Amino acid sequence: MRNSTSILRKVSVIGLLMTLNIHLSWSQTITMSNGSTATCSATFLDPGGNSDYAINQDITMTICPSTAGAKLKIVFSTFATESCCDNLRIYDGNSIAAPLVGTYAGTTLPPTFTASATNATGCLTFVFHSDVSIVNTGWVATLSCIPPPCQTITSNWVSSNEAPEGDGVIRICQGQSINLVGSGTFGTSGTGATYSWSMGNGVTVAGANINYTYPAVGSYLANLIVTDANGCTNTNSINRNIQVSTTPTISTSATPSTLCTNQTSALAATVTMNPFTVNCTPPVSGTTFLPDGSGVSYTTSITTNCYSPTATVTSTSDIINVCLTMEHSYLGDLDFRIICPNGQSVSLKDYTQGGSNTFLGNPIDDDLILGPGTGTQYCFTPGATTFLVSGTTTPVTLPSAGNSLVAGNYMPFQPFSNLIGCPLNGNWTIEVTDHIGSDNGYIFNWDVNFNATLLSASSYTPTIASQGWVAATTLSNTSATTANVTPTNQGTPCFTYSVTDNFGCTYTAPQCITVNCGASLPIGLVSFDADAVNNNSVNLNWETSSEQNNDYFVIERSVSGADGWEEIAIVDGAGNSESVKDYSAVDQMPLNGVSYYRLKQIDFDGQQRVHEMESVYIDVAGVSDLVIFPNPATDLVTLKGDIVSLSTFQLLNAMGQDIRVNVTSFKQGDGTLVLDISSLRSGVYIVKNGSKVYSLVKQ
Repeated sequence: MRNSTSILRKVSVIGLLMTLNIHLSWSQTITMSNGSTATCSATFLDPGGNSDYAINQDITMTICPSTAGAKLKIVFSTFATESCCDNLRIYDGNSIAAPLVGTYAGTTLPPTFTASATNATGCLTFVFHSDVSIVNTGWVATLSCIPPPCQTITSNWVSSNEAPEGDGVIRICQGQSINLVGSGTFGTSGTGATYSWSMGNGVTVAGANINYTYPAVGSYLANLIVTDANGCTNTNSINRNIQVSTTPTISTSATPSTLCTNQTSALAATVTMNPFTVNCTPPVSGTTFLPDGSGVSYTTSITTNCYSPTATVTSTSDIINVCLTMEHSYLGDLDFRIICPNGQSVSLKDYTQGGSNTFLGNPIDDDLILGPGTGTQYCFTPGATTFLVSGTTTPVTLPSAGNSLVAGNYMPFQPFSNLIGCPLNGNWTIEVTDHIGSDNGYIFNWDVNFNATLLSASSYTPTIASQGWVAATTLSNTSATTANVTPTNQGTPCFTYSVTDNFGCTYTAPQCITVNCGASLPIGLVSFDADAVNNNSVNLNWETSSEQNNDYFVIERSVSGADGWEEIAIVDGAGNSESVKDYSAVDQMPLNGVSYYRLKQIDFDGQQRVHEMESVYIDVAGVSDLVIFPNPATDLVTLKGDIVSLSTFQLLNAMGQDIRVNVTSFKQGDGTLVLDISSLRSGVYIVKNGSKVYSLVKQ
């Protein structure tokens, strides 16, 4: 029999392994006995357990992996049997009929062994024999499982409620739910497989048949992720591009926007289709302070999720650049490093390269004054040939004096080939380390840019499929962008302009008009004209396109156009008419100088409405003086008089300065001059003709 010292040594080994087991999540201890069991995490002891094994033992035990398809693995940490007569045999299978791995005795550790590839059960069978004398401590071993090799899994596109178009893109509207259905094809078995859809915006939805609504406009890559019972996933990508329509800009107008019933307003619309541009790595903006430090690192990350799930950096040409816009007062302080989602990294600028007191950007080089200076952009590219520390500098004086590194493209300290194998999706991190406890700086923004050919999600601009004003009873002459509206009732009717894009999405914009005089005055007035004839009469002519309930017209005249209207003529209306009607009247005794005429319409109920006003100039006496009309005026004003007066008059501003040269004038027949005063400020001006002075009001 062995003494107690050997037993204590065995107990110590077991205790150590049990401690390790706690950290490695091994939760089972198996003492060899006749029978079988299953595990993927256990400590395996000889039949004596924590003590020596006994004499005259013949025990057979089969241990199988508890995970289907796995292979059992055994690693011995101690082994001690009577070398001549006590032994352990191991079989590569679930019985002693399986191939014998080996017979082990003495104190040499048996080799580590894993059930072979041809062992379909993954089990190992152990046979222990001890003779009639002398025992020993036996063994302590650990059991674990090697997971089965992943089967080939392929994710498949089945269908969607919006079918992909000829270019493979699914186009949907904002707020529209998309139904995606997929399946998996398995090399061995799909039993226990799970499915989830990666929607291309960081959201994952469980299931093979899912419904999802994108919360924002964009271009997304949807992919089905298939995971089998052993945790293996598909290696292919569906990369179904789903685009959510952008909102077009629709502008509408109505001319005029305020009118009466049976008058016509012209509606018009313009449409601008707005693009969506994919930017998978938008720059991180915002001022980040880099205080003095001694080996302190500052990090900030860009999250990308619009590349294919399996896409990786395969060559340096996949990386366009890594750019930082920053300022710092001591280049020699710094390390720059770009870290990809799986932890691979490239040193852009290394502390060992130096750089001394060269500025980056225009910093404030005063430790007592904190605040950002002006940043400069520095980009690291695969094709650059100059290190940052070897770049050209230029003197700067503000806010601090020094030599600043010029903006440009620089070569990284380590090659970008160190990033080959990095996944494109995930967190890309810039790390800046400050090594010396003096000087500080700021990062204003940074970004990493990849080759555009790596993108599967494409930019787009929707196109117009159809457009126009939505039909209404009062609309006529409608086209793609215009229509006429002739309201028949008072109120604030609104009309809808509609645009449908090639996504099948419809967007609308309203256009309202105000109808504030109406049903009682139903005429469509086409024109109203007043013309002087030989300085002794005025012809008045007007035309209507339609009339309803129209009793008669009244022609009125006024000296000022503002008040004092007098009745000149009454003309009967047509009552009700849908055809063009022409009317006329004559003022046989016009006023001398400027006078104004207007048309009033009266219906059978006595209600009335005043229409347009026209001005006329009559020189009954043939006097040679200046007549100015209209007055007040906004743009064009007419002066009538003799040739001398029209040639010599002055146009004075409030300072008494003659500004006639500042306005455009042109003759309009003998004795008539038209001034364009649209460029003048609003106010009162003086027209001086010799000793005579006139006021002209510019509105």
